Amino acid sequence: AAHPTSSTPVTYAMLLAHASSIVDVWGTLGQWYQYGNMDPSISLYDAVAGYLDPQGTYYSTDNWSSAAPGTQYTYSNVGSAFAGLLVQLISGEDFAARSRSQIFEPLNLQDTAWRLAELDLDTVAMPYRYENGTYTPLEHYTFADYPNGGLRASACDMARFLSSQAAGGAPLLDAATVELMQTPAYPNLNGTQGLGWYQENIGPGTWIGHSGGEAGVFTEAYYRLDDGVGFVLLTNTGGDDLGAVYAVEDQLIAWGETPSRHAADPPRATA
Repeated sequence: AAHPTSSTPVTYAMLLAHASSIVDVWGTLGQWYQYGNMDPSISLYDAVAGYLDPQGTYYSTDNWSSAAPGTQYTYSNVGSAFAGLLVQLISGEDFAARSRSQIFEPLNLQDTAWRLAELDLDTVAMPYRYENGTYTPLEHYTFADYPNGGLRASACDMARFLSSQAAGGAPLLDAATVELMQTPAYPNLNGTQGLGWYQENIGPGTWIGHSGGEAGVFTEAYYRLDDGVGFVLLTNTGGDDLGAVYAVEDQLIAWGETPSRHAADPPRATA
């Protein structure tokens, strides 16, 4: 991938820290969605390469900001998908399959997959859209640039993954790599964005994690650096009542801070 007006190369760090100058043109990204409980008909390679290759189907100079790579922070879903595609190209293994062999299986994540075909949809929460004062169910959907947010996982599986990060990365990563991911990569551009993970102000201490949103979906997963207290919160609505969501987060954090938490059940969400 080459910026149309700059000779500065795009690096892996730029992609992971959203400093690549690749921007999301939603009119294009919307073409990559697949509805009807089906996996994408457009491949990850065709979508991302088609977006970044000047000869590609989806290419436009509008896919890049005017800033040179490494000089501006712009959150980029396509940039994250490109990082996933590079994993696929370098390893020679499909990104979804690579994720399973290198992440899901070592952590024993049994209810986690990128592809709908790998899941029992009867057990997957249906996303809902809030409109006209009521919640309307949506059909399950996917998108071709799936490494930027197409994962489906149980809260327990996500907690296992988050715990491995909070405990120093084992068995997936070494502690130095995890620390690098937590550290702002371009502090002059964004003082909280690391490599993938970013820092968040949730309460006392420094919290590391990520939130996410899609149609009928709002998610958060964070842990606190100084003591490892963390939470995973997955909702099947689009963040329509964030006050209620954050109230549940407060309950989860308070429970996690309780010394006798190992002997108690986690708090139940209240409407």
